[in-house]
Amino acid sequence: MRLHKTFAVRVFLFFLINLIFVFSCSKTEQKAGENDKTKAINEENPCAAWYYFAADTPDAVQILKTESPFEIKPEKYRPWTEAVRISGVAGMYNPPRLLINKKGIIHGFTLDENPQTDINSFFAEKTAAGFYKTNAGNLIRFYNNSIFSTVPETEEQPCLCRYNIVSKEITPAVFPHHFGLKKDAQLTGLEFDEKWFAAFKTEKNEKVEFDYFSFSDMNNLINGNYTKIGQDEFIEHTKPININSHKAETKVITEFAEILRREDDGNIQVELFSDNLKNKLLLIKTDNALEEQENKNTTACAAELTANNNGGTSKAILFNTGKLFLKKDEIWSMLQLPSLPENFSYTYFTIKDDTVLAGWEEQRFFEIGRAGFLQYKLQLLR
Repeated sequence: MRLHKTFAVRVFLFFLINLIFVFSCSKTEQKAGENDKTKAINEENPCAAWYYFAADTPDAVQILKTESPFEIKPEKYRPWTEAVRISGVAGMYNPPRLLINKKGIIHGFTLDENPQTDINSFFAEKTAAGFYKTNAGNLIRFYNNSIFSTVPETEEQPCLCRYNIVSKEITPAVFPHHFGLKKDAQLTGLEFDEKWFAAFKTEKNEKVEFDYFSFSDMNNLINGNYTKIGQDEFIEHTKPININSHKAETKVITEFAEILRREDDGNIQVELFSDNLKNKLLLIKTDNALEEQENKNTTACAAELTANNNGGTSKAILFNTGKLFLKKDEIWSMLQLPSLPENFSYTYFTIKDDTVLAGWEEQRFFEIGRAGFLQYKLQLLR
């Protein structure tokens, strides 16, 4: 379907507002011990290490250690799609990986050594939007945001790439031509709901075109087996799942919904990652009594991860305020990660053995300033 530019701007603003809601800052009062299934933990003498991304330009990024985010000099604000920041979790690996937009992948970490990263120049030119578990391998979605960056016009660029855990290489897997689209079409959305749903955006001569597709699996797609669908069908299958709806009655969701229902943090939007999922799920908890109140939107990252050598699974939820819930021996425990400066938020995290690695960033509407991550060793997990 062909859309005029004014309508395209409205569509962009819709998705932009939804993204800001996903990682909007909020100030919440710490509560613990709401019932006998949750206990508050005070970590004595915690071991912590702070890192930040130092970049005059996104293609010249350094990961540097600091005593605290309060000590870091201001960074230039960049749109969230162009900033160097933690942008996703790969829960299908052991230990889980973290995606660094514009840089690469964090694949190992201890407090005794610097984080191990896989750096690839391909990241610098694209926005890295997340990991996907497919029958064609584990893939990373890449795209260019035409509002904030230039879409390459020279040759067709892949929209999905394989990540080789052994060689650390990034290799092309899926291109726009697999959907019968022009080479500059950008894969702006990809979600799984019993089958895959994809959204593409193509912008040319002040006109924007959106195309939507569904397909059963990646191998069928590559062989030309896909269906073109309408915008309404795409939205219906990719919208956030309310934790009180029948769609949330799955094993991977119910345990996390238990914590979310007990939290008095207004409206909560959660990104859920698990080895049992093909991609992240968006969950929401709404508080109708607070719909008209500002600054009552809270965000969180939830993860079910295989996080140690014996194959044990860790379940945890990290709120943007630093409130962290961990499940051990069927008991949820709550602790508070170190405070961040004003307008900073915690974002994505992963766990390896007894250490949490949590991303953080400075937010200003749709822009990101300083960003980095915290390594935090937990007595609770020892």
